[in-house]
Amino acid sequence: EIVAKTITVDMHNHGPRPAAPNSAAQVAPLGSRQRDTSVPNAMKRAGDSVVCLAYAVDGSLMRGGDPAPGTRSNLVRDPKPGELYESHLQYEDAYDKLFASVPALQRVRRYSDIEAAHKESRPAIIQDAEGADFLEKGHLDRLEAAYSRGLRKLQLVHYAVNDIADFQ
Repeated sequence: EIVAKTITVDMHNHGPRPAAPNSAAQVAPLGSRQRDTSVPNAMKRAGDSVVCLAYAVDGSLMRGGDPAPGTRSNLVRDPKPGELYESHLQYEDAYDKLFASVPALQRVRRYSDIEAAHKESRPAIIQDAEGADFLEKGHLDRLEAAYSRGLRKLQLVHYAVNDIADFQ
């Protein structure tokens, strides 16, 4: 009863995962390790009104486990120029595909979207990027473009130093 009346937000969840650049693999939906891969059903089971669906632009360059002692990154190599921007664009495309394929989902662009979705008992998604690496060398215009495509939560760094901040 309490959950049904309350807007609940999962502040960090991983969802659509586009394939690595130049790969033919398909996008995997939120909850793909579970039996039911439906985003709305997974959210309903968890009691979430809203999920901040996070992606890491540096994900394809990460190795498993913690960084080696004395290092500040768990990336297997430094990214090539433009590589993390391309990764970011793939994630944006994955969000577009997700919303097109699951019309029941509400894409959150403003707080009123959350309120409307909750009133209609519709699951809502906040686009969330782990790391601002896609801004590469001061391309702040990319931030405006990402915002126009729906990005509403941005973590400055993830697992590598970037032009904005040091390793977390």
